[in-house]
Amino acid sequence: MPKFEQMHATDKDIYDLLVSSEKRMTQKQMREIPLGRRILVSQEGDREDIASYISCFSFDHEGIVDLLERCESGAGREKTASATFQAAVKSDEMKEIIVKYATAPGRSEVYAFATSTDKHMILNVKYDEFDYSRNRLSQRQKRIANLSFEFRPDSVSVRFPSTLKARQIVADLKNLLESEKKEKISYDEISLVDFTDPKERTEFFLELISSIPDHSLVGVTTLRVSSAQVNDVDEEDEAEENARAEMLSVVKGVYLQGTNLMISDEYRRLRESGFFITSIIWEATQNSTPYELVKFDVGFEDPKQATGFRYSVRTAPRGGDGKYRSVAKTPNAVRQSILFDALESTAREILAKMRKKVDAATGEETVHETS
Repeated sequence: MPKFEQMHATDKDIYDLLVSSEKRMTQKQMREIPLGRRILVSQEGDREDIASYISCFSFDHEGIVDLLERCESGAGREKTASATFQAAVKSDEMKEIIVKYATAPGRSEVYAFATSTDKHMILNVKYDEFDYSRNRLSQRQKRIANLSFEFRPDSVSVRFPSTLKARQIVADLKNLLESEKKEKISYDEISLVDFTDPKERTEFFLELISSIPDHSLVGVTTLRVSSAQVNDVDEEDEAEENARAEMLSVVKGVYLQGTNLMISDEYRRLRESGFFITSIIWEATQNSTPYELVKFDVGFEDPKQATGFRYSVRTAPRGGDGKYRSVAKTPNAVRQSILFDALESTAREILAKMRKKVDAATGEETVHETS
């Protein structure tokens, strides 16, 4: 999290921050800030206009920290990913693998165990990351990746930041584990790579947003789409932006007006053009204590292949007047873990149903792709 040592930030501070972050935050990402407050900003406005408008908003400390993180990373808060090693591995065995990996010659990272029990382990990895788009004095940035391991009788699940560094560490640990155990270990991530029909990929997201246990869908904030039929870069940007707007309209029609997706002309055209949802942000209210508003952000790192499932959650508490706070925050570690568990298990259940449906149609068992 970026440091914020000032006692206050003026509208000029916020304006200067947004305008100067051009290389790390696009205008589309800037428009997502007011969208989080359910305010639509014109697509015609330039960067300065949008920054000037946002700078007039009221921000508390958490809101300023969130803004700093968005401007630093270019995509808001870091998303999380998860995977499962299909192998019987004990906590002590994995710990030995990690120590061997961490002490190998040439390692520059610092590894430390925050928690280590028979069923659960948290590994903190500190490392330096270089951003050569910044000035020379701020090119080196210190990062921390937290890897959380859950040990089951026949598998190990690991939750980690969706970054190249964290993914490489997880992949290296899997390879080292294979070497030590002298057996091939499958690496199972949530993925739609086996489902190439745009209809199936879109329906995965549509079912996900309405199926989180103990949560009621409020609405879809934004989404992104992709199509394997569009290859030209310039054409792709324009086509995807038009399709994104159409798909968002279709999805809102389904959940707000009860429109039948299958008879929607807009949806039929999008399918015929090969477009499908690749990421989506939606809001849902919890039906039990603490009755928060939860903002889910889910998508794939590789949109066209639908691989690299990643996600984040933020929550906004409800005040005494029954209204939710305008700025949602990252929940504490326990609450975040509960929401991540619900999100991951729901996604896997939907995938299992999709595979079962394919099996019933083909009369063969689907073997999903693993690494």
